[in-house]
Parts: sequence; C-alpha cells; structure tokens
Amino acid sequence: MPWPKTYHVIMENKPNKSPSRSNNNKNGKRKFYRRKNKGPKKTDNKNSNNRNNNNHKKKTGPKLTGIGKALQKYDNLLEQYITIRKKYFAVHGRPSKKQKTKTFNNYMRTLKDLRNFEVAQTGKYKEALDKKLDLYPLDDQYSKSHPDEKALEVSFSGDFLDQHYLETQQAAKYAGDTEESEGTMEDYEKYKESVS
Repeated sequence: MPWPKTYHVIMENKPNKSPSRSNNNKNGKRKFYRRKNKGPKKTDNKNSNNRNNNNHKKKTGPKLTGIGKALQKYDNLLEQYITIRKKYFAVHGRPSKKQKTKTFNNYMRTLKDLRNFEVAQTGKYKEALDKKLDLYPLDDQYSKSHPDEKALEVSFSGDFLDQHYLETQQAAKYAGDTEESEGTMEDYEKYKESVS
C-alpha cells in the first residue's frame, strides 16, 4: 500500500541535516568522550577512602558465632543434600550410566557430610541441634494416663497360620477333590440362590 501524499510532502520539506551543535560530528551523531582511567583519587583521609571502598560489598546480616553458626552450617548442609538428592532422583531413569554414577556419588557424599556433622556435635551444640530437629513433643498422652498397662509381647519367629484364610478354608482339605466342574451359568445361578 503506497504512503499517502501528505507524508511525501512532509519528507520533501524536511531538511537533510540536523542543525549543527558543538558536540555533534559531521554526520550529526553525538560524540562521547571516555574519561581516562587515572586510578583512584588520593585523599589524605583514610577513613573516607575505606568507607567508599566498602560500599560495593554485599551487605549481610550480623555475624553468627557459636550455636547460631553451627545451626546455620547444618542448614547449609541440609540444603545441599536436598538439592543433590533432587538431582539424583531426576537423573535416575536416564540411560547415561556415567551421569547416574556421578550424581549418586554426590548424593552419598552430601548425606555422609550431613550425618558426620550431626554426630560431631557435642554438649550445648548437640542440645541445640536436637531441639531444632525435634520440634514436636512425643505423643505419649495415653502411656502417661495408663501407666499400669503393659504392651503384649508379640513373637516374630515361628510358623503362623495365614490370617487371610477363613477357618472353614483352613479346615477344608482339597487334596482329594478330583471332581471336574461341569454345568452352565444357569446351574451356577441356581446353586447360588440355594446357598444364600
């Protein structure tokens, strides 16, 4: 679609060059001057210089010491373990054996680091870590309100009857049953009606 004539007229009347300015070059483009790097400014006051240099540093929270630092270290190890465990299970179904081996080794290493950190804690550090991990109290309301009752001792060794069979099924002997099943579906329906 051709442009309207008014547009051509406007373009014809427009000057080819922009008005010259002191900081424009021949083509009408602006010149930019780069400041030469002369190094940091020298000042006699060292405190002001340090203050300016520290502005670029990442601001963090208060420095942790003692128990707080140990708990933060545990949180970092736990986060690493969870991230690598997620990667390991994401890679688990892939055919690349090299990738699976690498992620498995990382997974086991982070788990070992986490467990070693838990075992290495002693004294007040261990108490603080246990308090952090065991947030909820034990549900022992029943045992406190019934102190005289003792749990039944259950044996886990020996021969047990299969509890999914009824007593009639356990008592029945099917070894001597050699009769072949015969009949139609109608006969079966009649038999069901007579039994129930």
